[in-house]
Amino acid sequence: MLVKYWMTPNAITIDGDVSIMKASKLMKEHGIQHLPVTKNGRLTGIISDRDLKEAQPSSATTLDIHEVYYLLDKLKVKEIMPKRLYTTSAESTCG
Repeated sequence: MLVKYWMTPNAITIDGDVSIMKASKLMKEHGIQHLPVTKNGRLTGIISDRDLKEAQPSSATTLDIHEVYYLLDKLKVKEIMPKRLYTTSAESTCG
């Protein structure tokens, strides 16, 4: 079976300069766990809900909630997304 039959048409994407807070909100709004990261219409990476969770401070932090939100709003998707990107074509076979 070809990859194109498993792909999501018109996937929701995000720019790498967007904060991880906004990325997290977008994922929750759409019930998704991964967001392709693009710049000028080209794929530059992918971010997952797991990446976002790992970037958040531990619950044992001494920061108050406002400080945590402030810092998370400053942290950009491109700063935490995995640096290696593996791609394939829609015409490749699965399995």
